Amino acid sequence: MWILRAHHGIEQDVDLDLLLTRTCVIDRFAWINPRVFIVLTFKAELGCTQEWFVEIDRPNALIRKGVNRYSSSESSIIEVIVYPSLMAQLEGSCF
Repeated sequence: MWILRAHHGIEQDVDLDLLLTRTCVIDRFAWINPRVFIVLTFKAELGCTQEWFVEIDRPNALIRKGVNRYSSSESSIIEVIVYPSLMAQLEGSCF
């Protein structure tokens, strides 16, 4: 199990009062500095598929935690716990 934390200064970007747990499929990774990004898809409550772009830690910090670009592959099914973005409505909509 990976425990990956977001970086400082996120309170203006995400709803820190709400945690969402979703089972998602990894579509792709972007291992670039200064952050690693994962593109995930999941089936929303209304039946449509949503794509999430998730920013996680720095590549070197992940490697120190034992996570590298080969730790999981595209099409892997994972469970994520995230703070939702304040800029996009994710629940109850298909966009």
